[in-house]
Amino acid sequence: MSGISGLFYLDGRNAEKPAIEGITKAMRHRGPDGFSVWAQGPVAFGHNLFRTTPESTFDKQPLSLERRRLAITCDARIDNRDELIRLLSIQKPVAEIPDSEIILYAYAAWGKSCPERLVGDFSFAIWDERERALFCARDRFGVKPFCYCLLPGRFFAFASQIKGLLELPIPQRLNECLIAELFEATLEGFDKSATFYKDILKLEPACTMTVSARGVETGRYWSLDPSRQINLGSDDEYVEAFRERFTESVRCRMRSTGPVGLMLSGGIDSSSIAGAASRIADETGKELHTFSGIASKNCPEEAFIRAVLERIPAHSHLVRSDEASSYADDFERAILEAAEPVEPTRNHLPRILYRVAQQAGVRVVMDGVDGDMATSHGFPIPYLLRAGQWCAALSMSREVASRHGMSTWSVLRCWGLRPVAPRFITNLWDKLHRRQYLDTRLLARGYARQIALAPLLSRLRTEWLDMKCDLRHQQADFVSCGVLPFSYEHYDITAASMGVEPRHPFSDHRLVEFCLAVPSAQKVWNGYRKGLIRRAADPRLPKQVRWRTEKPTAAPAFTLTLLASKPELLEEAFSHLESIRPYANIAELKKIWRMDGQGDNTEDFYCQLSATYLVLWLRINRLTGKGDIVHY
Repeated sequence: MSGISGLFYLDGRNAEKPAIEGITKAMRHRGPDGFSVWAQGPVAFGHNLFRTTPESTFDKQPLSLERRRLAITCDARIDNRDELIRLLSIQKPVAEIPDSEIILYAYAAWGKSCPERLVGDFSFAIWDERERALFCARDRFGVKPFCYCLLPGRFFAFASQIKGLLELPIPQRLNECLIAELFEATLEGFDKSATFYKDILKLEPACTMTVSARGVETGRYWSLDPSRQINLGSDDEYVEAFRERFTESVRCRMRSTGPVGLMLSGGIDSSSIAGAASRIADETGKELHTFSGIASKNCPEEAFIRAVLERIPAHSHLVRSDEASSYADDFERAILEAAEPVEPTRNHLPRILYRVAQQAGVRVVMDGVDGDMATSHGFPIPYLLRAGQWCAALSMSREVASRHGMSTWSVLRCWGLRPVAPRFITNLWDKLHRRQYLDTRLLARGYARQIALAPLLSRLRTEWLDMKCDLRHQQADFVSCGVLPFSYEHYDITAASMGVEPRHPFSDHRLVEFCLAVPSAQKVWNGYRKGLIRRAADPRLPKQVRWRTEKPTAAPAFTLTLLASKPELLEEAFSHLESIRPYANIAELKKIWRMDGQGDNTEDFYCQLSATYLVLWLRINRLTGKGDIVHY
């Protein structure tokens, strides 16, 4: 993790270092190991260096190749280093070649197609003096952030975080469309390029952008192919092929200058990463630390976490939710300093665990986001029904019911018959049972009309209920939607504020492509989802962890403790609810509001938190929509 920034004057005037220094210094927390700027002609780059890999010791950015008239600033971890160094014939000791230099040579050799050759997580910008153009790219799943602002005829600026761009004289207008996401989580990440600032956008994952005085050209260099299939000879071959790719993904993310941290929740995803990391550590001698959050009351996760720790040698750090009050100042500062309103409960527990990692001297922390989408899909019951395989559908429903403690009829009705039923029947069923897939009662009606929310929600509901042509297309849609990059971006910002680099083994495109291409029967196994990862997991993992089906989270318990430590935040938000009347139904909000942050209704709890963060954020930033709302 590092911080990158850049400024390109489209009117041809020379870029001066003070401007880029302001952007770069605003992100100094992203790179405590080095700060540097570079300027040439109309372009200036900045870089905050955070050393996390052995070769980063030799990294000096921004980096320029004067002979080739190229310069780069990047935040990257390239995993196919040896292959690229060989192909590019870079004549230096491998251990002394930083990833920035590999990317720059790759661009010199392959031009705009170079991102296709890169494996790993990256965001970068390259100034090509010969072409008088700036080339930008972001990794396939959006692990590394890239925000930008384009003011035609004036300048193009980019940075790892929005707070860097806010140092520039750009309009700070509220993108009012995104407020709906705070109150209706199903809209989260719907627009992968949008931010809460109208004039600041994000480069989408797996995309490139070329900026010059002639204009802006964008393109997509990678996407999942749901038509691709992998057929192996036996079940064991599928398991071994998965294990090989998964282990390689973990191994790549363990490349570090010091100890490696693991988020351990007790679920199969994080536990599988711990198992693979432990095997690799046995070979390399790498020191491992685990970080876990445990609810102080009624926490079933603790038994699973401790069962893993008994089998996996590591320095364990367990934080209980009643200890969260000691991090209350961090909690308040996170809200007050956020460039965008934070989503409820997403960042609080990780923020505390990243703080603990920082205190333990751990700079790299891996987690299991998001194993569900990457390695598996839903149960194929409706597809069996559609194909007329009623006996197979009933048999699978029995298996699933036995694993999840449900009745066969409930499984068949919810996960089988409903998706294949005619639309008018499902609509009637929902109406009779007062079921709402999308709850917009807390949004102001005028605001919902202005952003054309009703047509969007209707389209989303249709997409959810409509069956894809097959399960591969369904899985590809889930993996490619905006939820994953949205999560990665929030993890990145939270970890960066604590001096930690988050790494995600399930974001390795080689692993995802393999899991998408294997037969459905390998992913859903004897009534269990994620069949491959369960069977391929390290045999040292306890059986009760490998085959568990329920996974509660301790995050809300931490949020409640933090709120109890800072009651004045809820009080201040409540006293200024009128400030969000243009967007929220204030009467409905007041009905659900609890000054202690407690409550039995989880959705109401999240909505109250959303309103709290929005009120405080708007008061601090004083943003307005200027009355020019644009619908989705």
